[in-house]
Amino acid sequence: MLQTLLKLGQQGSQNRGAWDDLLKFPAVETSIQKKEVVTQITNYCLPVQFDLDAGTVSVGDLREHHEDSPREWFNLAVGGGNNPSVYVCVDGRKNMGQFTKTFFGKNAAAQKGELLGELAKARQPETSALAEALRRILPLRTAFEALAMDEKGDVSLKKLSSGCTLRTMDRVVLVYATVKCAELGWPEFRPFVRVRDGEMDAVPGYAEFVAARFQPEAAAGVGGSQLCYATGMHQEDVGELDIRERYSLNKMFVTTTLHYAPNFAKSDFAGNYQVSGAAQQLLERGSKMLLERYKVRIAGIDHCLLPKLLSTDPAAIESKLPRLSRKADLLFQYKKVDALTDELEEDTDLYWITFLGFESDGNFFKTINLIEDVSQTYFSELALAFQRLDTTWRQAPELPWGKVMGQMYFNLYSVYGLVPVRKDKEKRNAALLLFKQILERRPVVRRRLFEHFRELILCHRYRRYPAYGNVYDNNQNDTLSGAQAFDYAARNAVYQYLALFQILTQFQLLSPMDETQTVPSETEASEPLQEISEYKQKVESFFQRTRYTPAQKALFYLGRALAVVAYEQLKKKYESKPVLNKLNYSGMDKPAIIRLRNDLADKSRQFNLHRFMEPLFADFHRYFEEVNDWKMTPEESLFFILSGYTFSTK
Repeated sequence: MLQTLLKLGQQGSQNRGAWDDLLKFPAVETSIQKKEVVTQITNYCLPVQFDLDAGTVSVGDLREHHEDSPREWFNLAVGGGNNPSVYVCVDGRKNMGQFTKTFFGKNAAAQKGELLGELAKARQPETSALAEALRRILPLRTAFEALAMDEKGDVSLKKLSSGCTLRTMDRVVLVYATVKCAELGWPEFRPFVRVRDGEMDAVPGYAEFVAARFQPEAAAGVGGSQLCYATGMHQEDVGELDIRERYSLNKMFVTTTLHYAPNFAKSDFAGNYQVSGAAQQLLERGSKMLLERYKVRIAGIDHCLLPKLLSTDPAAIESKLPRLSRKADLLFQYKKVDALTDELEEDTDLYWITFLGFESDGNFFKTINLIEDVSQTYFSELALAFQRLDTTWRQAPELPWGKVMGQMYFNLYSVYGLVPVRKDKEKRNAALLLFKQILERRPVVRRRLFEHFRELILCHRYRRYPAYGNVYDNNQNDTLSGAQAFDYAARNAVYQYLALFQILTQFQLLSPMDETQTVPSETEASEPLQEISEYKQKVESFFQRTRYTPAQKALFYLGRALAVVAYEQLKKKYESKPVLNKLNYSGMDKPAIIRLRNDLADKSRQFNLHRFMEPLFADFHRYFEEVNDWKMTPEESLFFILSGYTFSTK
């Protein structure tokens, strides 16, 4: 990881401004596409004008935002946690609260703004023009709130920019402060700080404050030429790693017995992990680049992408990251089908990827998951396999895939919703463990998947949604009956699990779904597909696509019989479909399967359904009797019964 951070830091240092390590360059959209229509977006920067002569607060003329705007208006990265606000420029979409506290403090009772309070801590003179301007701005709180506070009592960008002339698709991104005070030598509005051509033009006292607050003198090295553990080279300015930024990958290397320093002597940490000043700067730049640009959410947990190239690969790591990030986004994030404009290209680059899962509130940085040594080639093939399956299944006439997925694209984000995660176990959840197995190409335990399915079905059947953080009730408005809502939820779960099984089987991560293998009879094997009904053709096509074994086919037909009775009950105004209570949703062992078959026979006689049920019973018995040694688990049996119950076509 250190080598990756160092290389990224080196590449990110090219054409870099003197202050860029302190700044945040927020992401902005420049266009939006809906189907084939592309609409351009213009982004702006908005000045807030503090007129100390007139005692007023207003907004100035919009300035168009460009890639250098965060540098020009000095958009300092906002610190996490309870760090004081010292920001004269902010991303107005997120940080108007920090802008307000900078000048006016946390509330109306504050005696000074937080920037003014921090001047003393940074040992800056309170007689500077900056300090005097901040003192004179404090009484303008009421005028500022009248300009920027909405009806909810929150300072908002929407309210602040309400008087600006903007098109529907235009956006205000940055908000920065300007000040006017003839007595202090500013007869016209001037920004608190502006950087042009690498030179800072700031209100007197501001540049000194920034240097003292954010760029303190480096700690002295241990003396003489010492080994830098990050680079492996002897250098003069080597000392203990001192990371001031709390939201940083480098904060894993802490001076405790946790994380990556489990056996280091706490009293001699400087000697155990020492780096040069230049290396530390590169490590921080590399960390910042990854956390800002190359972060992906996997199973509800933030992860960084860490590529590891061969030592002989001359390519820059940064050249690999955009394409890798696109694949990760396609595989792990919510996507709509119409947003996928083309198929992923095959990628033969040889390198490995680590996904580092972390937890942070801005005050600490803790590693909570590690997915290691994922081959880039395999990762690309996996992303491509999901994309091709989704496309193929949408075109298959025997599958209701379009109804199951809607506009949602099938990927690991979809799979995350198939593995129920209790709200008290979100940080170390079963879905995360499953993804780790898949990505590291380790075999997936088949029985465990069916246990996840059982828990999902129990959640849908008994509406246990409040207990889970990733399973959602699609009938919150009660537009469907309880039985209808369950039918749709069970159908979606069954087909998405079948798709997952196919992906896992393709990469040999899952053994065949039934250990009992039988050879079909000659009659069955030679039966021409074109001589049977269209419906039967679709069933047989479904079996061929999913590779059902005889035992699974038997339960499929039992599920079809269950569906016939449930439909008849619905026609006769039994809206809850009471026959569904014949299923044990915790699992169906062999005696339970036989009881269900007998119960369905009774319902067949009750509702006079013989002409529909007898062919299904015949198919059930034909396949059921082929299995001499029943090895299917109760959870697996439940799945294949429900696969028959929910079977439908386009």
